[in-house]
Amino acid sequence: MNMFGRKVLHRYLCMPLTEFGSGVSMKGYTDGLIDEEIKNIGLNASSEILACSNGLVTPSLYDYILCAFFVIYVTIVLLGTILDVAGRTPERHFIVKFSLRYNWKHLLKTSRSQDYTRLKCIQGIRFLNMILVIESHVKLMYVWFNPKHPEYMEQMNQMLIVRLLNHTDLFLVQTFFMISAWLLVIKIYDIQKKLGRFSFKHMCIILLNRYFRLAVTLAISLAVIKSDLFMFNIVSPITIVTENARKQSCENNWLATLLFYNNIFYCKDICHPVTWYLSADFQLFVLVALIFYCALKYKLDHKYLWVTLYLTAYIIYGCVIYYFDVEVLNRPQIRNFEQVPFLESFPMLVHYQSTLSNILTSYIGILLGKAYIKSKTLNRTEDLKLIKLFWLPAFIFLPLIAVYLSTIEYSRIMTAIIEPVLKPLFALGIGVGILGMVNLGGVLKRMLESRFLEVMGNVSYCTYIYHMFVLLWYLEYCSMDMSTVNIVQDLGVVVGLSFVLGLLTTLVFELPGQHIQQLLLPQIPRQSKSKDA
Repeated sequence: MNMFGRKVLHRYLCMPLTEFGSGVSMKGYTDGLIDEEIKNIGLNASSEILACSNGLVTPSLYDYILCAFFVIYVTIVLLGTILDVAGRTPERHFIVKFSLRYNWKHLLKTSRSQDYTRLKCIQGIRFLNMILVIESHVKLMYVWFNPKHPEYMEQMNQMLIVRLLNHTDLFLVQTFFMISAWLLVIKIYDIQKKLGRFSFKHMCIILLNRYFRLAVTLAISLAVIKSDLFMFNIVSPITIVTENARKQSCENNWLATLLFYNNIFYCKDICHPVTWYLSADFQLFVLVALIFYCALKYKLDHKYLWVTLYLTAYIIYGCVIYYFDVEVLNRPQIRNFEQVPFLESFPMLVHYQSTLSNILTSYIGILLGKAYIKSKTLNRTEDLKLIKLFWLPAFIFLPLIAVYLSTIEYSRIMTAIIEPVLKPLFALGIGVGILGMVNLGGVLKRMLESRFLEVMGNVSYCTYIYHMFVLLWYLEYCSMDMSTVNIVQDLGVVVGLSFVLGLLTTLVFELPGQHIQQLLLPQIPRQSKSKDA
């Protein structure tokens, strides 16, 4: 019973303003109307949120400027595509960088890097993980927007497998954090190997390029979200709470999203809420790069350094959990994830969004990155025996153990002890699985390296940024009738459309942005100047 909390029932009511008589408040009228309807079942009504709309949107100057920008930009893309297809303009020409044909070829082009080839299975994992992220948001929308037949939701949540899947949703982004740190470690050691050192200048160049690579696509999505004209089609009585939150957050806090520090706000105060992950990821990216710079420059003992940093982060995070007395991972119970409680959830801020709650996963990524580099030089025979023995059990059971432990209720002190290790444990299992596939190969590795999954992995960033547009639009057309068939159908449609939109925005915005970035921003040289000479 605690999982569903039937003491409170939420209901949306839509009525014309002509219903209200003179001198009657909207709250008083609606409360009285519903009280009359439910007077025989022992419940009382109270209006929580009241909102009025005449159904019209007046375009602002901002909307006109945004429309003009898109018209000009699409014209540039079409012109670049026409010139590229005609073959009259060399590929190095600036305008061709916007060509759909040129960017499609670039998307399909496979890197010749040895590390990329060995770690190509990561692309498949990114794609599959992105599907699971979308799946978690589809379920969240069902909880938010009052579906038909909620008893189906209660029946399904009584099943252990469903509860485990719901808890798994809270771990999914840990895979992205772990991979991000892993790849950064490889990049840093590659720079040190080729150039002889990893300097402060190199660190700044990496961070600058990382910022602009993320920010260009993000800025486009923010521009659209800030516009009432573009977002009006997804506004309805059931989305009025999120619409009000969108207006206020994008008016007050859009810069926090663009500068990657919006994860310090409640969800309702974040302009484009899913971008909290980008903020946490960029902050961790900066932290890892800075720590590595100091460690390499001052020749610090790496084992002592990382053990010290891990234990320090573990103790601080555990103390925060104990001080605020929040339960493990903000349990995915239905009442916790309803629209208003979720948008103002302090446990979500502590457990999910904060940089502190995800830093230990980045440390796991560092550990795996160093293990990967070391695995290329150690005794292959002995190492392969060890990897062959442990990689598959770790890949399967470590994430399962982390998820299962998150379903158990603990005392306050035990929560502070156990919670900090759950996310790193989940990420460690996925990472060891990748390490095993890299060194041993096998059917699973070949599947994850398939051409389709590789390409879809390359569009996962834009898919993540834009999939909420698809989901909110789809809410206007789906039945919200909960059943297994309908949920699978809705998930299939949303996933398919999200990746189509992700592919389109990758070709139109992300890849042209990367080409311009490489032209305008400083890049890490391929080799040292002494070698050039």
